[in-house]
Amino acid sequence: MASKYSDIMTYATMDMRYLNFEPNTFDIVIDKSTLDVLFTTEKSMWNISEPTLTQFDLTLNCIKNVLKPSGRFISITFAEPYFRKRLYYKYFNTIKVSSFGEGFHYYFYSCTNLDNLKQ
Repeated sequence: MASKYSDIMTYATMDMRYLNFEPNTFDIVIDKSTLDVLFTTEKSMWNISEPTLTQFDLTLNCIKNVLKPSGRFISITFAEPYFRKRLYYKYFNTIKVSSFGEGFHYYFYSCTNLDNLKQ
């Protein structure tokens, strides 16, 4: 992809827990099931282990840091709202959820900090 679209896009490879971008760089950050990887060792979403929560917090701190104050975080995942929204509310005060699909549902979370938009 980099060779095909280098004139319009820049590609970077890095650990999602340690993003190497300047603060307030992006208008939008999109997660397509990448965060789900952090939960693969969990036996139950009702009782998430501290190591997993630590990795999740590292990642969301990075995402929030690289977003502009008016930025939006979009997450597309199989994780049901009851489990995921409570984690996102630590970082964002406005979370809208939509679902799509049949059988298994994908959930589309659109997260912002409306307090930042008022400034």
